[in-house]
Amino acid sequence: RSLDTAFRYGDRAQSTVGRAFHQSGLPRKEVFITTKVMCCPTSRRPEFCTPEHMSKTGRGNDKLVHDPSKQLTKSLRLLNMTYVDMVLLHMPCETPDLTLQAWKMLEREVAAGRTR
Repeated sequence: RSLDTAFRYGDRAQSTVGRAFHQSGLPRKEVFITTKVMCCPTSRRPEFCTPEHMSKTGRGNDKLVHDPSKQLTKSLRLLNMTYVDMVLLHMPCETPDLTLQAWKMLEREVAAGRTR
């Protein structure tokens, strides 16, 4: 059994998926749950790359960088779950450097137990 959702699908869709799962009565370990996060900044769908989903670099400037952990946090809250089985980048990042940066941030989520 598998459920697939994404940050891009919106709050209502993710919370509906979460409610449906919890109402099903199925044990969590019997359902593989995937979600996706956006790679920001992007010219493809800039409306998903708002400052609330970005973080400051912490290098003495105000540059905002992509922070998939913020999107994952929101998805977990909407799903009413503590972890998902898989997190994907919804679409390729605009540069290889941004892709690598996003990958490293998602590896930290694995280490934190919020995804496998």
